[in-house]
Amino acid sequence: MIKVGLVGLGSMGMVHYRAYQNIENTEVVAVVELSPDMVNEKVGVDTVNIYGTITEMLEKESLDIIDICTPTYMHADMVVEALKSGAHVTCEKPMALCVEEAERVLEAAKESKRLFMVAHVVRFHASHRYFKEVVDSGELGKALHVSFHRSCQIPSDWELWRHDRKKGGGSLLDLSIHDLDFVQYVFGMPQKASCTYHKMQNENDFVESQLIYPGTIVQVTSGFYQGDIPFVSSYYAVFEKGYVECRGGIVTKNGEPVDLKVEQKKEEAKGTNLSDVSGHQLELQYFADCILQNTAPEIVTPDSAYDTMRLYKQLLDNCTEV
Repeated sequence: MIKVGLVGLGSMGMVHYRAYQNIENTEVVAVVELSPDMVNEKVGVDTVNIYGTITEMLEKESLDIIDICTPTYMHADMVVEALKSGAHVTCEKPMALCVEEAERVLEAAKESKRLFMVAHVVRFHASHRYFKEVVDSGELGKALHVSFHRSCQIPSDWELWRHDRKKGGGSLLDLSIHDLDFVQYVFGMPQKASCTYHKMQNENDFVESQLIYPGTIVQVTSGFYQGDIPFVSSYYAVFEKGYVECRGGIVTKNGEPVDLKVEQKKEEAKGTNLSDVSGHQLELQYFADCILQNTAPEIVTPDSAYDTMRLYKQLLDNCTEV
């Protein structure tokens, strides 16, 4: 049984906790949270050991996985400490608050000889796995223009940390990073990258990024808004021989719906064991399988996650505020 220590039981921490309940050979045995009452309300104090700090948990528990689901500005220090403890580590996106902290995480991961994976969940979504397959296979020719859009109401998490750009990085680092990471995963680092940033009141913001590749232009837009804005995630890609679109969770190719379950069976036939479950459960299941098989993660490597942070810095360095 893989013993998991979960650091942070906020909104994303609970997503991870519920996912582990459906993954064989894993058990959340310890949680780091400041409020025992909140832990009791969410999962019950009799189900896990509760600690006030990650240091205390690492001293008293023998754990296989440390899963860090804390605010972004806490990631680097906690990942480094967890890796030094000898455990395998997964951490919610992004890798860190800035590229310098990401470098420190990358060095710690390589020195530790333990497995480390940033939870870039979009790489595991069936809709996006299909998009990558279309690109890689060349069935529609070269991608000419691709646009990704992601927006939602700004979350009101613990201490409203996302409302402080010094702690969360705004929509570019906290929201756009999903699609920026996926673009980097599919197409690599761009020849050129720039963005336009619009800061609004109450730490709401909107950002549009443009990534230039040989023969391909990719646009990534995202926005945090104060109003009652529903969560939206979509993409639209024009290829030499047609188009692929994802809207409202429905994927179409040249106007025809794509049965993602059929595509899943094709993946399995090729030897790719990616289950038909939620992206969050799949990424954690994948990481647990890597540990059981003593195999380094290939879908999200530490170097690839670091490249995403390099892309983020490139955009910051070429950003126009309006």
